[in-house]
Amino acid sequence: MFQSDFGIIEDYFVKRRKGYKTIENYKQIKHVDEMLKFMRIFVEDERF
Repeated sequence: MFQSDFGIIEDYFVKRRKGYKTIENYKQIKHVDEMLKFMRIFVEDERF
């Protein structure tokens, strides 16, 4: 569906909602800093 980095985020939340124990990504992240900041806020995890 999404072709940008948001597609990776979308996939993460879908798999998390479905209860996957391991969430892997094989796509290259183009906007790393922005993606980590987004995940830090929305996942509420300081590791990002």
